[in-house]
Amino acid sequence: MPHLLCPDCRTEFPDTDPACPECGCPAEAASPALSVPDEPSDGDQTRILREHRPGMRVAGRYELEDAIVLEATAEIWLARDLTMDDPARTDAVLRFLPPQIAGSVGEAGRMRETVEAVRRLHHPHILALRDLVQDGDDCVLVMDRAPGHDLTERRSGMPGGRIPYEESLRLCREAAEALDYAHAAGVLHRDVRPHNIVCTDSGAVVVRNFGVTADIRGSMHRTGFAAPDTVEARLYMAPELWDGKPPRAASDQFALAVVFCELVSGKTPFADADPARLTARQARESFAIPAGIPAEAIPALRRALAPDPEERFLSCLAMVDGLEGLEALEVAVEKVGGAVPVVVAEWLAAAPIGLDDTDAEGRTILHYALADGRDDVAAWLRSDALSGGADR
Repeated sequence: MPHLLCPDCRTEFPDTDPACPECGCPAEAASPALSVPDEPSDGDQTRILREHRPGMRVAGRYELEDAIVLEATAEIWLARDLTMDDPARTDAVLRFLPPQIAGSVGEAGRMRETVEAVRRLHHPHILALRDLVQDGDDCVLVMDRAPGHDLTERRSGMPGGRIPYEESLRLCREAAEALDYAHAAGVLHRDVRPHNIVCTDSGAVVVRNFGVTADIRGSMHRTGFAAPDTVEARLYMAPELWDGKPPRAASDQFALAVVFCELVSGKTPFADADPARLTARQARESFAIPAGIPAEAIPALRRALAPDPEERFLSCLAMVDGLEGLEALEVAVEKVGGAVPVVVAEWLAAAPIGLDDTDAEGRTILHYALADGRDDVAAWLRSDALSGGADR
């Protein structure tokens, strides 16, 4: 039986397994056991530094300015598009694909299909992917520039490594708008995590690398080389992906829920889990909500992180509404046909659980109203407005 070699712990395992049994690295990131090389050689890095330099022109129109990342599997440059008259469009970001992809007709063709799909996306919260150009042996992704900081950098600059709840909601809402728009167009991101969500200098969010980094990892696996970013990426992977099932819109929603949890609390729900068990479904079912998550967001967070994608929200925006506590209000409105007193609606919008839910201690929405001293809300909940006024 063919075996794969884990790029993280160097364990060999059958290529029928969805992930490494020792460290949990997904199979798509592993390489054939008999052909995988060691870490990229110094020669690979020397080639990059020698051949690509500031002032060099790519495809006759892009002039390299400053290197952003110089690694064997991720070489990224800030460049200037010399053909653009619009000052807002002269800045570009060039990502040189690894030579294993650039030199493969099949892999470069797969990447071009992704680029063509992403190029059709036009949304204020999606970073534009302009083109995939060929220049000699180089195959280069051309993207818009988004001055700002990704959410990993933004969070690291906040006290305690946490972004306030309301700000986190705004950031995730704008990312959700981008994801839902792309999903409606048939495009999945497949690598939603803080690194791929940028808060620009203007304060707006843009989501970048739709399909790109996932394609690069897959191509590196298929061509027999270690793929980048496998350790971080696995923390955001939905259970169905660990099971070897194809990604879907709900997989992106799962990842965005993990991002929200990390922004608010400083930790993902799986941060304390044994990496070797992250591939196991029971590990994904028994995750822990970190301290610091507001009570009103917990029911929605659990739903978005449900192991069964069918149990998650219908869209990423619906998930953010739930995280904001609006789900309880929606349930109330549905139950009484919209005739919810304003004072009750305002309290329900910030309530910790929905009308049909109980928390871990079995407390109901009525218990919370009484504990909060809201006799007016409690009286309404006890009334006939809610199908007989049962203690909910």
